[in-house]
Amino acid sequence: MNAVASPTQRVLLITGDPGAGKTTLMRQLVALPGFRRWASWTTRPPRPGEIDGFDYVLVDDETFVSAVDRGGMLEHLIGPAGARYGLPQPPMTRSDECLVAIVDEAAAERLPALLRACEVVVRRLVAPKDTLADRMRGRGDTEDAIAARLAWAARDLTQCGVTQ
Repeated sequence: MNAVASPTQRVLLITGDPGAGKTTLMRQLVALPGFRRWASWTTRPPRPGEIDGFDYVLVDDETFVSAVDRGGMLEHLIGPAGARYGLPQPPMTRSDECLVAIVDEAAAERLPALLRACEVVVRRLVAPKDTLADRMRGRGDTEDAIAARLAWAARDLTQCGVTQ
């Protein structure tokens, strides 16, 4: 693993159901001094309003697999619709910065051990299932995609031993 700039590096991992407000919270935090975005990579198409390099680093399959093969991904997975998602090695930061990353439940369980030299805080956002579905519809997700994402989230929670 690549080292962060300081052994006291702070990391905030935001996790939760699809549509729970993870991106909204992340955007609010990184607008404040002392917070820096640690963007995940994905091979899925961008959603309306997403900014490449900020919300996600948008790459093709070949680029993603190459990064995994080089050891450039701290963690990675294939999501419910077949798109790849991964968190790259942490960027170098100043000691007064807190990295903010959005991750799935399984990564939130694994990453603190991988980032043992860092101070890691995990925050899980929750919302009622009907609210989640409405938010996903509002961002343009299809009904099939909504069902798949909610099923994926439920499976992810069960595997991590989290009950709602």
